[in-house]
Amino acid sequence: MEFSAGRPQRTEKIRKRSPVIAFIFSFLVPGLGQVYNGRLARGAILFLLATAGDVLFLCVGTVNFHAFISLILFNFCLFLFVIVDAVLGARRVKMIALRRYNRGVVYLAVVVLSFLASFVFDPYEPQTFPFMSSSMEPTLVDGDYFVADPRAYRSVSPERGDLVVCLVDCNTDHCIILFGRVIGLGGEKIRIEDTKVFINGQLLDEPWPLRFDPKKDWFRPDVGPVTVPEGSFYVMADNRDHSQDSRKYGPVPADRILAKPLYIYWAKDKARIGTELR
Repeated sequence: MEFSAGRPQRTEKIRKRSPVIAFIFSFLVPGLGQVYNGRLARGAILFLLATAGDVLFLCVGTVNFHAFISLILFNFCLFLFVIVDAVLGARRVKMIALRRYNRGVVYLAVVVLSFLASFVFDPYEPQTFPFMSSSMEPTLVDGDYFVADPRAYRSVSPERGDLVVCLVDCNTDHCIILFGRVIGLGGEKIRIEDTKVFINGQLLDEPWPLRFDPKKDWFRPDVGPVTVPEGSFYVMADNRDHSQDSRKYGPVPADRILAKPLYIYWAKDKARIGTELR
């Protein structure tokens, strides 16, 4: 009688692959569905491609309208490919020999780390806002949707004339989002008479487009003089007679300025799509 020497052979576990689980994994983390199907290298490549798309979006998504749309389309097409590839792969392989990475704890760790990373990077990605008001006409009109850069004022302060998205009238429950233009800087004294703005006693030249309602020509209440605290900004909308801004809410602290509007990506008037905001 012969006996085989050496260690006993380890039996590989064979498990069926579910297209539904492959879909869910791919939806949560690009490439995880492929890993679930036993294709680690393919999953890693797709994950790196998706990450590269996110990094590009983070770096150049605010450059211009065309870069923004191109990156959106790239990421969307890649997202669809990853999901379809994972579902078809699960149907094709049906059964696989489980590897060390085919464990629930590994899948859970990847999902958790991916979500944590998204929380870190999301505040730096281009943001989109709907505009449903007349307060910024003619720069922004009701029905415009625009892209804003949340990084624009993290290292530099807004300058006079810059467009901003900011928070005003904050209390324990909520804040009001204000779209406007920086008119006064910290330390300056603001006075408004009729349609004219004075900074430290000097008439401000406003080259940006403004709108005034002729029906209000007979009466416009004067404002100020108001001294803008250091580290704050006096923000006014372009449609001066139909807006509520720093004339009502006061100067806006720097830490309540959220982003800089860049360009319109959708609008009721399709001719406005792609318009740069200045």
